[in-house]
Parts: sequence; C-alpha cells; structure tokens
Amino acid sequence: MTSERDLSHLTPKIWETWNSEPSTNPLTIRDSSEADLTHTFEFANQGHTLGNPLQYILNSLPEVVFCGYSIPHPSENRMLLQVQVKPGYTPKETVKKAVRLLESMVDHMISTFQTEFLASGVATNMN
Repeated sequence: MTSERDLSHLTPKIWETWNSEPSTNPLTIRDSSEADLTHTFEFANQGHTLGNPLQYILNSLPEVVFCGYSIPHPSENRMLLQVQVKPGYTPKETVKKAVRLLESMVDHMISTFQTEFLASGVATNMN
C-alpha cells in the first residue's frame, strides 16, 4: 500500500510568530531597536538543529556582516542568534529571508525523499 504522509509539521513557519513577548511566542527579539543593524533573536525550544543551518544560510547572504548562534546552557531549551547586517537592510527581514530559504530547502529534501522512497518499492514491501 502506497500512501503519502503529511510532513508539513516538520517545517514550522517561524516567521509568522514575530513578536517581542517571550511568554507567548517561540521567537523573541532582544537587545535591539528598529534603527539597529544588529539584533539578537531568542528562539524558544530550539537548539543546534535550527541554529547551525540558519547560521550557515545567513552567513552566505551578501547583506550579512556577522551571524553567530549559541546555546546559553545545556539545561536551557533556547537558542540565541545574533545578526548584523549592512546599512540599508534590517536584521528582522534578513532572518525572515533566511528562514524561508531554509524552509524551501527542507521542503525540497522531504519531497525528494518521498519520491525516491515511493519509487524504490520499499513502501509496498512493508505490509
């Protein structure tokens, strides 16, 4: 039996929750004002799995001067991402762009995996 599973939950749409209230949102923008070229973003319930690829994508964008992430302490379930951009850009829009790029990469990987998995015939042999 061949069926497609809904894997949309694997690619959260983080940019839809932008707000600075930490108690209700998975993303908080800290230590910044709208005029700043450097922002620190705090991602709740995230770690290296999101931090590393997001840092990689951000560092590949020409508008980014600096990007780094850290996990403050292993017992804290949060990730801090600091981004500095060139004049004429905003850190918030640049991070949104990077998250969208990451999501499109993940969507492509899921689609490719599903296509190859179904084409391999393994799904029909699992009954």
